[in-house]
Amino acid sequence: MASTSPLRDAYAQRKYREQSKAEDSDNKHVAHYFSLEIAAFINKYAGISNETLKFLCNDANNLRMVQANTNLSSHKLIDKKLIKSFEMVILPTVNADKTCRMLLQKNPTQLDEMLNIELIEPIRLDWNEAQRAKAQCKRVQKLPFPQHYRAFVRLFYRRFVDGKNRKLWHDSGNTKEFDVYLQRQRLQVKQNCADEKEIDGEPKKENNQVKAVKLTESESIIVSPDRIYGEDNKGRMLYIGKKGGIFYWNKSGNKTYVTKKFKNV
Repeated sequence: MASTSPLRDAYAQRKYREQSKAEDSDNKHVAHYFSLEIAAFINKYAGISNETLKFLCNDANNLRMVQANTNLSSHKLIDKKLIKSFEMVILPTVNADKTCRMLLQKNPTQLDEMLNIELIEPIRLDWNEAQRAKAQCKRVQKLPFPQHYRAFVRLFYRRFVDGKNRKLWHDSGNTKEFDVYLQRQRLQVKQNCADEKEIDGEPKKENNQVKAVKLTESESIIVSPDRIYGEDNKGRMLYIGKKGGIFYWNKSGNKTYVTKKFKNV
């Protein structure tokens, strides 16, 4: 099983615990609906950066407070069974066909359609397993994963059914777009920086400031956010601009470039 260490965010979990209104929260664990074990397993094929996956999996919408024994025992066992079931039922069929093997890396949506044609038997889960998987299916669709990764998530969950042969995965039209999500997060960071300046009594800089606006899910907006490049040795998140420059957002909410251009843009 793939390591989950690169995906853990102690700060996000601590912040969620502090803001949680759950009873007896000091004796509970902060757990993930869409588990890091499954996220890391799927990412072996999807191949997005660990930093992006960490950022999304530790979103507050994917966290909750649970009893310690539930988090460390039953949920872990169920997640392992889901992964093992996928490996034993789906992957042998995929690996047996050259076209399927190619689609596993390049086009999971088309692979999903081919597997339906092959009439693969559904993977039936007991009541506890089905409840856990169903909660993951509902929650994961609220997370703004990139389209390529989302297709692999769909491929993973689509063949699980409960004891009454009912599908656990249902496509939702209300999924958040990854680009819009990043834009909203960036605007929120800028607004927080502006609020801190007001508290400290320092004058705001008018130049190069981006006005923070409130966006609702119903608004139709077109954005071209900067792509994530990675994290530097100082722990700063780096982004690739429209023209290939690599930069980070400083404490003032402005761009600070570290290199003129990224060659592989």
